[in-house]
Amino acid sequence: MLKTLSFLTLCLLTAFRAQAIEVVDYPVYLGGAQSLKAVILPLKNDDSKALVQVSGVNHAVDRVVFLAEMQDRGQGSVAYRIAYDGQPRTLILKGMNWGNEYFQVFLPDTGRDGVNVGTVEQGETDPTREALVERYGLQNSEGIQKKLAQFNRDKHVKNTETMLSEKDNEASQACGSTIKTRIDWTSVNDGLLKDVSIGAYCSQVAGEMARICQYHPQFKADLAALQTVQCKFGEVLKLRRQGNEITFMTAKDAANQSDFVNAYLRNF
Repeated sequence: MLKTLSFLTLCLLTAFRAQAIEVVDYPVYLGGAQSLKAVILPLKNDDSKALVQVSGVNHAVDRVVFLAEMQDRGQGSVAYRIAYDGQPRTLILKGMNWGNEYFQVFLPDTGRDGVNVGTVEQGETDPTREALVERYGLQNSEGIQKKLAQFNRDKHVKNTETMLSEKDNEASQACGSTIKTRIDWTSVNDGLLKDVSIGAYCSQVAGEMARICQYHPQFKADLAALQTVQCKFGEVLKLRRQGNEITFMTAKDAANQSDFVNAYLRNF
C-alpha cells in the first residue's frame, strides 16, 4: 500500500514538473506573533502572480499553497488575493507607510483586521522554494485549493439563521412574546447570498418590533400577537399580515426599508 502511494505521489509530482511554473530564486519569509508564518514566492514568468502560504494558524488555509493574484493597490502596496468561498480574498497585504514596507495577513472569515507580520530569515522548518512549488502541485492535483475556492452556501445559510435567531430573541424579550423569522431560501440565489447580508434584510421586521415595543409600549399588545415572519426576496417591498403571521417581501435595492416596516407595524 505504501509503495502504491509513493508511486502515485511520484507520478503526480512528475506530471506537475512537466508543466511546472517558474518562480524567482528567493522567497520572502514572514513571521508574526506566536507561530504565525507566511511565505511569498513570486512567479518568474508572470509578474501578476505569486505562490503564497500561511501557516501556524487554526484555519482551513493553514499550510495550503495558493497561486495568488497580485493586485496593485498603488503607492507600492500589493494585495495577494486568493479564491476562497466563492470570492477573491486578500490573504497577504504588502503596504507602504512613509516609505517603510510592512506586511499583514488576513485570515478569511475572521474579521477585517489584518495581523502584522514582518520579514524574517528562513528558518530550519520553513519550506524551500522547491518545496513550495512541489506542495502547490500536489495540493492542486488533490483539489485542495479548488475545494476552498468553492462557495460554501451551507455555511452562509447557517450564519444567517444564527443572526436571525439573535434578532428574534431581542424582539421576543421586548414584546413579551415569541417571534420566529423564516427565510424562503428558494428566493435567495448564490449571487445574492454573496453580495448582501440576507440576515440584515430579513431581520428588519424583528428589529423594528423590538424598537417599537421598547420605546412605544402602546403598540406592544398588538405586536405581541405576532409569532412568525416569513421573509422572501423579490422586486418590491411588500408586507402582509394574516393572523399571527407576517409575510415580508424585501428587495435588494429598495430604499428606506426600516421606515417602511416601522410604519406598517404601527398601523395594524
